[in-house]
Amino acid sequence: MFNNKHKKYISIAIFVLLFVGMIYAVKVYLNRLDCSLRLQSLCSLMLVYHNEYNELPNHERWYDLLICEFALQDDFFKCPSCQKKGKIGTYFINKHLNSKWDGPGDLVFLFEGEFGWNQYGDANDILPLHSGGSHVLFLNGNVEFIKQEDFDKLIWTSSSNKTVDNETTGINIKGQSQ
Repeated sequence: MFNNKHKKYISIAIFVLLFVGMIYAVKVYLNRLDCSLRLQSLCSLMLVYHNEYNELPNHERWYDLLICEFALQDDFFKCPSCQKKGKIGTYFINKHLNSKWDGPGDLVFLFEGEFGWNQYGDANDILPLHSGGSHVLFLNGNVEFIKQEDFDKLIWTSSSNKTVDNETTGINIKGQSQ
């Protein structure tokens, strides 16, 4: 049915398809890694801000306050997977946080959601911006990829008795002993 010439072209086509698929998979992986690292960086910046002013940035202006304080670019608040242009972000701060860095370590601190600016929200706002889930930064400084079916297991309010364990997380909050 196929002669050698056809088999050669079919082999080349299959190789190209496999190669393109591998490149796409690597790109998706690198975007997820970059997103996770951005959330880690935001955690560090929020900690510096908190140690300087003894409070977290105002929920309604947190992007703007961090940009002014640390000379960040607008796109720092946008997941690298986001293709939209302009002054938008995809990261939210948990609206149930108080102005101090306290609460259970597994309390949601920052998370991914719909496009906007100076965003804050809760369980109603988290979206699976990556295939099957979303990155979440917890109050203890850990970033985890949470599957969409596990969104309902996240802790949004600090009604728990657990507190941030500064010794195991390495977070150094001004005014708290290590």
